[in-house]
Amino acid sequence: MATMNSSASLVIDRLRAQRQRVLHKLQTINRKFESFSGQMPVSRPAKFQFYERVVILQDAPEIFGKIGSVLGRAQADDGTWLYAVFVAGPNEAWDIAESDLESTGIVDKREDFYSGQSVRVRVSKSGRGTVSKAARRKTPSRR
Repeated sequence: MATMNSSASLVIDRLRAQRQRVLHKLQTINRKFESFSGQMPVSRPAKFQFYERVVILQDAPEIFGKIGSVLGRAQADDGTWLYAVFVAGPNEAWDIAESDLESTGIVDKREDFYSGQSVRVRVSKSGRGTVSKAARRKTPSRR
């Protein structure tokens, strides 16, 4: 009977230790989420900068091997990065996974893509938008 009690005692001790480890992990996870103020944590920084020139290695024959520039980026829930890459030849932007891009080492300037001009659109109550006649104006540069 004594061996049965010591076996039961051993199992109970292991379960208590496992419970403590689980509680510790939960507390750590809660602290991480609280520190991000409700935002999903970024698992790692983006590999490419905005306006960086990249070589496209994606299987799409229309753009494979072409050079494009990063104009947007977003991180998926699983932590992978996706990029909006502008390709000058066809004058299109493509959504491409980080693993399908390679840097050229060149980073363009924002002004190479955006003129600084903007338009003013008036939206009616029904939701229809029209460009106002005096809409074109130079926006101040961000410095």
